[in-house]
Amino acid sequence: MTDRFGVIVSTIYCAVLLALAYISMLFAGNVMFAFVMALFFGLGNAVGTVLPPLITSSIYKGRQ
Repeated sequence: MTDRFGVIVSTIYCAVLLALAYISMLFAGNVMFAFVMALFFGLGNAVGTVLPPLITSSIYKGRQ
């Protein structure tokens, strides 16, 4: 995701998916919303764990 679209788009994607996961947790009494929450959380968290090193490398790209 980050390689194709960049760090900014990946960060926004991650934030939107995690926000949707937390919003769908409000309706987790319904089994379908629990599955949707798990999907959004899994996709958003996967990007979120890799993103901090990528953001750091893009900030300090040219410095050595």
